[in-house]
Amino acid sequence: MLIGFGVLLSRNDVYHPIYVEKESQKVCAFDKTGVIYDVYFDGQGAPIIMSDGPLVGFVMKNNAPVYAANGGTFQKFKLDVEIIIKYINKLEEHPAYFTVNKFKKIDSFIYDIFETIDLKGALVNINKNIGVTVLKDYFVVPAISVTQSEDELNYPVYANKMGNLVTFDPEGNILKVHQDLRGIPCIVKDSVIYKGAIWHDGQIKYSLNLGRTFEIQLNVTKIRNTIFKLGANYPFYSVVYKPISIDSLMERMLANIGAKDITEAVGLVNIFPKNVASNFYTVPYFGIRLNNNDSFYPLYVNNKNMELFSFDESLKMYRVLFSEDLYPLVITESGVVYSGYIYTDGGPKYGTNFEKYNPARINVDLVISAVEKLSYSYFGYTTVHAPIEISYILTSLFSSMTVECAYGLISKNTTFKIVKENYVAVVGLSVPINDVWSPIYANKEGLLYAFNSDGTEIEVFIDIFGVPVIVIKDVRYAGYIMLNGSPKYAITEGILRPASIDVSVLVTTINRIGPSAPLFYCTCNSVDMNVILPEILNSIDHLLAHGPINAGLLEKVPLNYYAVPSVGIRIVTNGIIKYYPCYCHEGKLVFIDDTSKVYECMQDIQGAPIVNIDGPQYFGFLTLDLNRPLDLVADLEKIMGGLTLENSNNNIQYNDRPSVQDYIMVPGFGVQIVSNEKFVPVYCDRRFGNLKAFTEEGEVVRVVVDVQNIVVTISDSNIITQGFIVVDGKPRFSVTQGTTRQIVVDVNTIISTIERLGPDHPSYLTLHPPIDFKDLEKNFLNTITLENSIGLINSGLDISIPIGHAMVPGMGVALDNSKNYYPVFINTARKCVVYSNEGIMYNVLFGNGVPVCRSNEDPEVFYPGFIVYKNETRHSPSKSTYKEIQLDYNIIFNKVEQLSYEFVGYKFQHPKIEIDNLGKILEALNLRSARGLVNTEYTNVGLEYLLVPGMAVQYKTNWHALYVNKNGEVFTFIDDKPIDVVFDLQNLPRIEMDGSIYTGYVEYFNEIRHSVSVGSSVKLTFNITIIQNTLQRLGPEFENGFLSLPAHRPIDIQTDIGEILDSLDISNAIGLITAGLNFEVPEDFLMIPGMGTKVNLNSEYFPIYINSKSFDIVAFDRDGTVLKVKWDIQNAPCIVLNEGLIIPGYIYIKGQIRHSVIRGKVKAMTLDIEVIKRTIIRLGVNYSAGYKTLFRPPNINMILAKVYSSLTIDIALGALNSLTGIQVPKKYVPLAAFGVMIQNLTKTPRYVPVYVDIDGGNLLTFDE
Repeated sequence: MLIGFGVLLSRNDVYHPIYVEKESQKVCAFDKTGVIYDVYFDGQGAPIIMSDGPLVGFVMKNNAPVYAANGGTFQKFKLDVEIIIKYINKLEEHPAYFTVNKFKKIDSFIYDIFETIDLKGALVNINKNIGVTVLKDYFVVPAISVTQSEDELNYPVYANKMGNLVTFDPEGNILKVHQDLRGIPCIVKDSVIYKGAIWHDGQIKYSLNLGRTFEIQLNVTKIRNTIFKLGANYPFYSVVYKPISIDSLMERMLANIGAKDITEAVGLVNIFPKNVASNFYTVPYFGIRLNNNDSFYPLYVNNKNMELFSFDESLKMYRVLFSEDLYPLVITESGVVYSGYIYTDGGPKYGTNFEKYNPARINVDLVISAVEKLSYSYFGYTTVHAPIEISYILTSLFSSMTVECAYGLISKNTTFKIVKENYVAVVGLSVPINDVWSPIYANKEGLLYAFNSDGTEIEVFIDIFGVPVIVIKDVRYAGYIMLNGSPKYAITEGILRPASIDVSVLVTTINRIGPSAPLFYCTCNSVDMNVILPEILNSIDHLLAHGPINAGLLEKVPLNYYAVPSVGIRIVTNGIIKYYPCYCHEGKLVFIDDTSKVYECMQDIQGAPIVNIDGPQYFGFLTLDLNRPLDLVADLEKIMGGLTLENSNNNIQYNDRPSVQDYIMVPGFGVQIVSNEKFVPVYCDRRFGNLKAFTEEGEVVRVVVDVQNIVVTISDSNIITQGFIVVDGKPRFSVTQGTTRQIVVDVNTIISTIERLGPDHPSYLTLHPPIDFKDLEKNFLNTITLENSIGLINSGLDISIPIGHAMVPGMGVALDNSKNYYPVFINTARKCVVYSNEGIMYNVLFGNGVPVCRSNEDPEVFYPGFIVYKNETRHSPSKSTYKEIQLDYNIIFNKVEQLSYEFVGYKFQHPKIEIDNLGKILEALNLRSARGLVNTEYTNVGLEYLLVPGMAVQYKTNWHALYVNKNGEVFTFIDDKPIDVVFDLQNLPRIEMDGSIYTGYVEYFNEIRHSVSVGSSVKLTFNITIIQNTLQRLGPEFENGFLSLPAHRPIDIQTDIGEILDSLDISNAIGLITAGLNFEVPEDFLMIPGMGTKVNLNSEYFPIYINSKSFDIVAFDRDGTVLKVKWDIQNAPCIVLNEGLIIPGYIYIKGQIRHSVIRGKVKAMTLDIEVIKRTIIRLGVNYSAGYKTLFRPPNINMILAKVYSSLTIDIALGALNSLTGIQVPKKYVPLAAFGVMIQNLTKTPRYVPVYVDIDGGNLLTFDE
C-alpha cells in the first residue's frame, strides 16, 4: 500500500488506497470485486484514474490533502518498492504494514502470555461487568478486553465451549469478538471497529480501529487452566470454579442470635478497615488472617454476587475460600494460605484441612437479618445501613430553616455569650451541657464544638444517624437535630464519628433568617464599631440619622450625653415595638429608658448594641447602608437582578392568606402592618403595578414609599409602619417619618424576576397558582401534545414496568438531585409512581400540583420534578407540603391512546411482544393483516431471504416489508439494498438510516402495534421454519410472501426463456407429458419444450403450444378443444376454466420441475418463438413430438403414389436383407420399397420389411 495516497474509482464513491505491485513496480488500485485500475499522476504527484472520464485522487502534503487536477497531462510511474517497504515497516499500527508483513493470529502467541500471566496482566484494563453473571459455559479469557463504544469502558472477553470469543453488552446481549491484523481483540458494531486490548510483554497493547478483522477461536482447556493458575483472587475465578453455599452456617447462627451477642459476633476481629466499598456487608461470627501476625480481619459479602471477601488496612481485597469442612481461608498472590475461624458454641473454631477449597457464597438476606438483630452497637451495622452524614441532613434542614427551628429547645433568653472568633453557631442543633440545651458551633474548617461555661471546647460527634453527641469524662450525652419542626435525639450506642459541615451554607442560612435569631446572626456578621463609626458620622443625613426611632426622644438630654446617629435599641413591651436612641457618655455607649435610668450597652459581633435590663437582653440596630434614595423606575431591573432565593426571603414571614386574584408578589419587598412586628410581602396588581399588602384576613393595606423610595404602609389612621427593599443582597429599611407618595412598578420586570427565582420562591405561586387536577382533561391534558408530552424526560424510557400502569404525559421526576428526569406513571389504584432503570418503584407526591419523588431511603427527602402545564414547563419547589394526588387512570390511559404509538408512553400500555410467541402471532394473520400497510413493489431478493408477513417499516412515505435470512436475521430492502432491522424495547421493528430512526409495526392479534423512535435498539432473530409454514398457509393469494419461498420464486420467463430452454435435454423436454403427444395439431402451432399442463384436475399432462402467427400459447384436450394457457404468480403455466377453476401445469427450470399453483392471480403472456424453434432444432428428431410441429412430415400416401408409379422388383426390395420370408398374419401386407433396420447382431446392417395393417392402415414390422 502506498501511504498518504487515495483515489476515487467511481462517481459518488469513497477514496480507495493505492498499491504498488512488488515485481513490476506498477501503481494501481482495486475495487471490491478485485478489478484493477491503472493509476496516473498529475504534475503535483496527485493520483488519478481514467474510468468514464478522469476520477481524481489526493496526496497528503503538510498534513493536508492535495487533490489531482481535472485537466492537463498525466503520467504513469514505477516506484521504488524497497523505499516504500522500509517506510511501512516503521508504521506497525497502519493497515499498510500488513501488505508487506503477514498478519498475526492471536492463538499463535496468547498461550505464551498465559504461561507467565499474573493477576494484574490477567485483568488488563477491565473496568466494566466485573462480577456480572453470564450465560453458562462462558469463561473469561485472561489478558484481553474490548470496548463497546467511545466511552472507554473496557469489558471482559469470554470464550464459549467451542472456543469462540464474545463479550456481553450492558443488557446482556452477545457481541462477537474479532481480532485485528496484529492479533489483538476488537469488536465490530454497525461497521465501526471498537478497540480492544491485550497484556503483552508487561504492558497493554491496543488494537487498530481500521483494516481487516478476523474471527477468533481459542483452546478452552488452556483458558480454564490459566484461570485455575491465577487462583481465587482472580475476580472471574468463580465463573469456572463455582462457589459453595455457607447459608447453613449463618442460619444456625441466626436461630440463636440476640442483640446482646456483640462479643461473639465480633469474635477475635481486631482490625476494622475503613471506607470499604458500600456493596460489601460485614459477616458476623467470622474472622480471617490476611498476614503472618495475630490480627483477624472481618469477612464481607458482596451484595451483588453473594461471594465472600476480606480487606486489609490498605483496602487490598482478598477472596475468601472455604475448605471442605467449611472453614474460611485466603490464599495470597505468593501462594501462602492463611486460615480463619467461625465463632460458634461459645468460642472460635478453626479448620485444619485446607487442601481442597472453593469460593463461597452466602445469602445476603441472611447476613442483613443477622446484622439487624445485632443492632447498631455491632461495628458492622453501618456496612448494611450506611451511616447518615450530617451534611446530608443539613441540606434539607437548612433549606426550610425558621427562627423557631433554629433555636429548637434552646431558650431564646439564653444569655448572650461572646464566643471565640471564627466560630459560627449552628442552627437547628444542640447538645446538653450541665442539663441545659446549649448551642453547637462550627469553626472555619466546619468541625463542630460546644463550649463549657468556662469557655473550654467540647468536641461534638455524630451517631450513625448524623445526630450530635458529646462525650464528657467517657460519658456520652445525646444531642438532637430539628427535623420537621421536632427534635430527633441521638443514640449513645454504636460508632461515633467526627462531624463536619459546610460553613458557607450555614452562614447563608443564618443570613436568610436574619437578625430575628440574634444568637446565631451575630456569630457570622462581625463588624468593628470603631471602624465603621467615622464612616457613619461623615455621611449621615437627618433621615438616616433618625432611622426607625419612635421612642425615648428626651426633651432635655443630660449634660455630656450625646445621641449617636443611626444606632438604637429595640424594646418590645406587651407586643408594642419601640426603637430608642443610644447615647455616648464618656466614650461609652449607653441607653436611657423612660424613667431616665441609664444602662451601659454591650456590642454584639456585628457592632450593634445590646442592653441587659434586669435580666432579659434587648438587641438594638445599627444602620450601615448610607445609600441615596432608590430609583424604582430606572433601577428596578438592577435591583431585581441582585435578588437571590435567599436574600429576597430574608426578614419576611409568609402567612397563609386568601388568594387575591390579579395580584403577584414583589420579591425582595417587605412591609410591616399596624400592631404587627412581622414583615409581610408586598404585592402589585398585574395590570398597572400598584403596590399593596394584605392582612391575614385578606384585607387590603395601602403601600407607598418614603423619602428614600422604600416601601412603607399607611393605616386608615395615617400611621406609617416600616418596610424594606433588598438592595445588593441586604435589606434597606424605610423611615416612618417624613413625606410619602404613591408609585407603580414595572410588572414585566417583576414577572421575569419571579420566573428566574423559580418555584422555591413564595412569589412563584402568585404568578403560577397551584394546579387543580379536579378537571384533569380540561385543566391539564387538553394542552398536552405529542411535541410537549415528553418535556424534560431523559431517563427511564427503556424500562419494563408491571401491567396496569399508564405513563402520564407531560410529567417527570428525578430520582436524585441530578437533572435526569424519569416518567411518572399512574396505576389502576390511581396512585402515581416512578420506576428506576433497575425497576425500583418510588412514590410520587405533589407540591403545588407539580410532581416530586419521595426517597425510599429517607421519607423526608424529596427529589425535583416538572409538569408541562398549558404549554409551560413548571418545576417543583424544593420545600413544600407535599401530598398524594389521585388522578383518573382511565382519562390518562385514553390520552395516551390518543397520542398514539409515536408517544413513548404508548408502549407501556401495550405488552411487549415476545418473540417466543412468533408462531401464535403469525398464526393469527389472515390475508389482509399479512399484507398490512406495505405499499412497495415485491423485491426479488436473494434465495436466502423470506418475507415476514404482518410486519413492515416505514422509510419516508413508503412501507417496506421485512425479510429474514437463513440465520433468522431480519432485514428490509430499500432501493434493492438490504438494511438491518432492529427492534425497540417492545420488540417492534425499526431501521436506523441517514442518522435517523424510522419506525415500523407488527400486526399483533388484530392490533397494529407501532414501534417508537426513542430508547435503545436490540437485534432479534426469527424462527425461519415458522415463517415458511405461515407463508405456505397463506398461499399464493399472499403473493409477495409466497413468492419469497425458495420453491416459488418467480420465474423471469420472458427474459430467461433462452437460458431455460437451453438447459433442457430430451427427457426434460417431454417431462411429465403422457397424453397428446401423437395429436395432429394445426400447422401454425409449435410444441414448447419443457412444459406441460393438465386439461382438468384429474387428467394427465398434455403438451403446450405456441401459435407461430398470433403467438397465443394454448393446449389441446383429447377432443381437440383449444385451451388458452395462462401464467400463475410464479410464471408457471396453467389453464383457467370458464368457472374460474385453475388447472395446474409445470415448467422445467434448470433440471427442477416447478408446478403452478391453483390459487392466486393469473395473467396472459407470450414467449420468444425464435428461441423455441432454436431449441426444437437443437433437440432434433429424437424430440419427435415437438420436432414434427416445426418440420411437418409429408403425406405418406403421396409418397407411395409417386414411388409405385415406376416400381420395379429391385426398388421393391431396396436394401432388405433379413426376414423377408417369415410368415405373418394375413391382415398385414408387406409394403414395397419400405424397410427398417432392427437390432444389429452382425456388422452388416439388418433391414427387414415394413407391413401395413389393412384394417387400420398402421405401419409395423416383425422380428424373428
